[in-house]
Amino acid sequence: MPIQVQVQFETKSFRKFLTTYPTALGEELGEANYQFAKMTSSGLRRELTSSSRSTQSRFRAGMRIKARKLSKNRSVVFMPKKLLYLDSMRPHYVALKRGRKIVNWVRSNFGNKYVSGRSNVKRGIRGGISGYLYVTPDPFIDKALLRVRNLLGNELRKGIKKAIKKSR
Repeated sequence: MPIQVQVQFETKSFRKFLTTYPTALGEELGEANYQFAKMTSSGLRRELTSSSRSTQSRFRAGMRIKARKLSKNRSVVFMPKKLLYLDSMRPHYVALKRGRKIVNWVRSNFGNKYVSGRSNVKRGIRGGISGYLYVTPDPFIDKALLRVRNLLGNELRKGIKKAIKKSR
């Protein structure tokens, strides 16, 4: 035996919903985009500072990672270029010569120790440090994006639900 179902719309409320929903949806998705950018910037900051290689300069550079809203639907994560270079540089050797800032960094972090592996840091003739240091990248951006990527769907869902509530 067939069952009959009757669906009836109240035209006034349905028309109101159809006219307000696209504008509310655009606003809320723009806000969801900004919230996702904020979560991405905090994830980048967390990955940068939680590394075993973290130093005071990384904390200062991490504080400059910010999410900004450029327009209603466009948000961007700004960070210093040196962090991008830190993430994507090729491994290379740096010569330890007098007058370079990296020599002071090696002196403060290694002191009188010899560095083994691919680096060769030793005492120089005049009591300074000489040799070379092998420098490798720290790929923190990919790690942060992998962790934050799963949260995008939740933010979009929240935005759509808010848009539906606004348009009712």
